Amino acid sequence: MKVLTREDVDGKNLWRFLLYGWLPIPHSVIPPKRPRYLWSELSIAPYDATRDYNGKLLDEIRASVLRGLEGWGSSDRIGVWLSGGVDSSALLYLMSEVVGCEKVRAFCLTFGKQDESEYAKRVADSCNVKLVMKEMTPRDSIGLTEEAVLCMRAPIHSTEVLYISKLSRHDGTSRVLSALGLDEIMGGYPQHVHANNGEFFRTETKLLWRCQSYYVWLQLLQSQKYVAVRFPFLDTKLIAFCRGLPRAHKCTGWETKIRLRKELSELTNLPKENIEAGRIAGTKAGFTPILEDWFERGYDDWCKENIVPRAFGIPSRAIVRLICNMGRSLEGRLQRTLRVAALNTFYDLLDRGEFNLTDSGSDEDRRACDVGADNTTTSIRRYSD
Repeated sequence: MKVLTREDVDGKNLWRFLLYGWLPIPHSVIPPKRPRYLWSELSIAPYDATRDYNGKLLDEIRASVLRGLEGWGSSDRIGVWLSGGVDSSALLYLMSEVVGCEKVRAFCLTFGKQDESEYAKRVADSCNVKLVMKEMTPRDSIGLTEEAVLCMRAPIHSTEVLYISKLSRHDGTSRVLSALGLDEIMGGYPQHVHANNGEFFRTETKLLWRCQSYYVWLQLLQSQKYVAVRFPFLDTKLIAFCRGLPRAHKCTGWETKIRLRKELSELTNLPKENIEAGRIAGTKAGFTPILEDWFERGYDDWCKENIVPRAFGIPSRAIVRLICNMGRSLEGRLQRTLRVAALNTFYDLLDRGEFNLTDSGSDEDRRACDVGADNTTTSIRRYSD
């Protein structure tokens, strides 16, 4: 088994990761190349208005939830990571309906100023599900940096999944469903609402591939030591159905997930506040802290201690300082700053021989997360990374 060193770092991919925060599959910062964790191609089921009905979207989601539970024992407790937005609220509601509220546990994080726990409490009470909630602090995140970098094999800036995975496991819940993916398939991002009709399908496709390349990768690898996580909203049959829906069912103007909210309002007893949360694109934070607040509470000092990276010479140090200050968004600049600060941890782990040339997650782990891989819908369209 080969122990990786600094010589094994792909410099081009490292700079791309520091700048953008993600790499398209199969690229990686250090070997090996990354697999396609859930699917290698995407399909679309052409829309048939004659077979559509009010509630069909929820029925399709119920079916994907059931497929996502396959292989898990009927007596197992299932966790749901709950932000309280419409995505995780819908998942919690359907889970409590499908398996019974007594077998479901909800987990929620707060982050100081980023505290949307009232949404989580409201929907958990509505579904009669026990809610486990905890605040995550900058100090918690700093303490998880080494473990997160080791999991991700890259100078990662995000540790929230690792924190909530440990929280779930500490509670005795080892199987979790994530609400990841509904933004991508139901027009939930600003990129969706900005795209004109000719660009919408391609934008949707790019966002789905980014989701697998980054968000799925992050949740699988940061959770695998503590919990098994599955993604019912990224079931290939559900993706195919939703991609075939008219754009007006997804977003119009700045309004997002239009059909989902309509069906939830008419066919469930979910609290209205949760259904409406994030209706306007970009207004619901979810599982992300306000980094400006976190920097004021300790992250800034940690970053100053770790920037510039010890492993870099003078030219590279100048470049990473430039990367930290690029862009109009303060949030984006702070995220890049955290990735740069994590470089010291990344290189320290390399120097200690902690990275081996082994695949990130076994084939068995990936098969366990491959929900709906037997998709048989037609009109396959692929997006090249």
